Amino acid sequence: CDSGFGYLTAKALNKNGFKVIAGCLFPDGEGAQRLKLEVENVDEFEIVVLNVTSDEHIDNVYQRIDQLVANGYELWGVVNNAGIVKLGEIEWGTFDEMYGNMFNININGVVKMTRKLLPLLRKSKGRIINVASMLGRFTIPGIVPYCMSKHAVVAFSDGLRREMAKFDIDVINIEPSFYGTNLFDDSTVEKQVKIWQNTPENVRNDYGDQYNEKLVTLWNKSVPWINRKRPEDVADAIVESLTTAIPEPKFVCCSTLARPIIALAQGLPL
Repeated sequence: CDSGFGYLTAKALNKNGFKVIAGCLFPDGEGAQRLKLEVENVDEFEIVVLNVTSDEHIDNVYQRIDQLVANGYELWGVVNNAGIVKLGEIEWGTFDEMYGNMFNININGVVKMTRKLLPLLRKSKGRIINVASMLGRFTIPGIVPYCMSKHAVVAFSDGLRREMAKFDIDVINIEPSFYGTNLFDDSTVEKQVKIWQNTPENVRNDYGDQYNEKLVTLWNKSVPWINRKRPEDVADAIVESLTTAIPEPKFVCCSTLARPIIALAQGLPL
């Protein structure tokens, strides 16, 4: 919740009367401290350190929530939002930077956090909100590992929804298009420079520096054009999914114009 969708969602849920436990990667950082100042109901808001790749952090979050449940609270919702993206083709960079780290955050973290908190959710018949992506439904070149991780989140949500139906636990997938958050900012290109440098020399020779430069240029030109300007749309979708009587299993956050384009993209030949 240091930034982006998580930051906005924590504020919105606090405003709507929820007790919010906000997991922040850097609880003493600028984003988390600003969040503390901006929430309306400080008595119903806590920040906990959370790196979703850390089993210890996940255990600590569980223990804190379990304490709250023992004191009369109910765990109504778990929002899995952490995610990163790497720019580069399938054989670029090292395996760990392009696949290992991203899968640990984007999918393994979602699964671990969910598994840990399901026993508490069964007591409340609460809800699980997984923030996936429209790229969990189709794949574009240049960020294939990211698309793979979001496909995995979609599959996990769909399977979990069917398994948890017997416990009356709702599972909702939030699938945003591109938004102006730090997930798709200048640091993505900066990281790509390192990815290209870490690519084996024979692979770099096959692609050539010019191809890499074209990919970066295309990214720089297209992201400002496709980025939506209201990340609050996604926070609103999460709040609605947690508060509406009968939530939809999937909530796509994109422009009206983008919807037929997304549908078309899913049907394009391989």
